[in-house]
Amino acid sequence: MRITAGVSPSDPRVCSFSLDRSLISGSALCRNSEGAQGSPLFEHLFALPGVVQVWAAGDRVTVACAEAQPWELAAKTIAKAIRASLVDAQTRGIPPVIQTILSTTDLTEKVRTVLNAEVNPGLAQHGGKAELVAMENGVALVRLTGGCQGCGAAKMTLSYGIEQSLRAKIPELQGVRDVTDHAAGERPYYSGEGRSPFEQ
Repeated sequence: MRITAGVSPSDPRVCSFSLDRSLISGSALCRNSEGAQGSPLFEHLFALPGVVQVWAAGDRVTVACAEAQPWELAAKTIAKAIRASLVDAQTRGIPPVIQTILSTTDLTEKVRTVLNAEVNPGLAQHGGKAELVAMENGVALVRLTGGCQGCGAAKMTLSYGIEQSLRAKIPELQGVRDVTDHAAGERPYYSGEGRSPFEQ
């Protein structure tokens, strides 16, 4: 089975693993070894030292550790545990993940809380605001309004501001996607054709 790993750009304690097959329809979060019982994937990963949270969504597994890891080594150990969990699940005749731990509502509330408490106060200085439209397989669909709608720096704001703030607080978040109709913006903070004014 092919597994590729990618360390979070905003949190060196978090690494996501993409598999060549789906493990679960929907998503599930596990925060401790007690909650891992009954799900081979969580059982094997929480048997590793330092693992404090595991998020599974479709073909992705995101692992958070208590401290930053030397991921060039740790990723191999985790990938080995993921493969072992699939063999274990097949032997036991059960799914690798039992989907009972986190509802979409929990993640939705987390994203809205961070947007309102930490992101929007900064955007308000430019007359802008970010709104959560929906969650889709662990990815936050975000609409930018006010000065952010049609702003030439919107892409930078989303990638380096909003997404990093959300991932720092919500390691299980799988990504952020801009669903704004930027062509409809009437008062963008920076005018232009979608190019950041900070780019040369």
